[in-house]
Amino acid sequence: MQALTVLIVDDDADFAESLGDLVRFYGHEVDLVHCGEGALSAISKKHYHMVFLDIRMPDHSGLDLYPRLKELSPKSCIVFATAYIADMDRNASQQVRWAELLEKPRGINKVEELLARVNGDRAVLLVGQHDSMKQLKLAFNYRGHQILEADNVALAVDRLINEDEIIVSAVVGTYHQDDGSMLSLVELLKENGLSFPIVLLDSSGFDVAEIKATGPHIYLPNHRGDEQEILDLVEHCEGLFND
Repeated sequence: MQALTVLIVDDDADFAESLGDLVRFYGHEVDLVHCGEGALSAISKKHYHMVFLDIRMPDHSGLDLYPRLKELSPKSCIVFATAYIADMDRNASQQVRWAELLEKPRGINKVEELLARVNGDRAVLLVGQHDSMKQLKLAFNYRGHQILEADNVALAVDRLINEDEIIVSAVVGTYHQDDGSMLSLVELLKENGLSFPIVLLDSSGFDVAEIKATGPHIYLPNHRGDEQEILDLVEHCEGLFND
């Protein structure tokens, strides 16, 4: 596991120091700043794998600062660290609504999980095309997940069989694929002694009981395709990452 560069942006110096000590304990490099302008200056000079961003600061709102930090460092995973959960709902952009949240102070026990996620030891595999794929990729990206992609069943099976550096925790796609179906993917994996949780993005043209009978799968129909449902789907996959 590589050492990450982590920026902590919080005007509460005691919390910032405590969080910094914890991140260092897990072997990562930490920089601390206590205002929004400090965050903008730091991220313009150095790449950070992860940024813990307070929402309420004297000079900037973390909600307003978020897109500016993302523009400067698109690949940084930015996590809101706040004691004011209600603030997340106030005129939030799509990016903000999909971002990861660390509730202060009790959410501190989530830090190890977030660091491991950004370190890329786990991933989600997106198979084929679907109307929601672009939004899914954005949402997974905003929350620090690694994404693998395959255009069809054959490529997906090849990746799942031969991938030895990354743990694939969920396979996401529509039931019907150009060269088969998710059921055929499941059966091909089974022939190789493998099984992965499958998240299905549609509910037509297949027998739910049949695909569930082949192994540990999740059937999650996508009827609306709205932003909240995308987030629900991502959080559902995150539950698989922790199993």
